Amino acid sequence: MDDYRGSDGRSYDEEDVWTRLERGEWSVCCFDPETGLEVVETADDELLFLTPDGRESPTVAVES
Repeated sequence: MDDYRGSDGRSYDEEDVWTRLERGEWSVCCFDPETGLEVVETADDELLFLTPDGRESPTVAVES
């Protein structure tokens, strides 16, 4: 099972991620298969960046 480090500072395991997606708490915005980075939108309309644990968090620029 993969563990993820969230941009919110929390850790999530694969089961946590799938449970939140299946319940509709999160929705996937994008996924990078090369880095494993997942970006999800939370129920609070916030973007959460999930980086596989043990990998460097990418620098991301977001424009509105």
